[in-house]
Amino acid sequence: GIFGRRREEVGVTANGATAVSSQPAVPLQYGDMKAALEKERSRCSELEEALQKMRIELRSLREEAAHFKAQEHVAPSTPASARQQIIMSAIVKSPERQPNPSSLLNPSSSARRKENSTPE
Repeated sequence: GIFGRRREEVGVTANGATAVSSQPAVPLQYGDMKAALEKERSRCSELEEALQKMRIELRSLREEAAHFKAQEHVAPSTPASARQQIIMSAIVKSPERQPNPSSLLNPSSSARRKENSTPE
């Protein structure tokens, strides 16, 4: 059985094919191996807990990002309409649309003329 073999062979077979360089060449006793296994299991469960927490955090951040994106799509509708109004007014005020070029050059005087002509 296992106990008839030399310690090196047991260490080699316990670790797979070759002994891990970080561990000593002499194999650990059963109790030590059991303790190491428990340590690894606890470490594994800690990592799984951390992974679950990160997944929950990621999910909440994704939901938050989706919420902000939804708000982002709603919010620019007002600035976009304002931008549209500015563009439309610029088009209306453009020289091509104006019937009389002199009114564009001197709009204040033509406005004054209209005001003066109306009351008289």
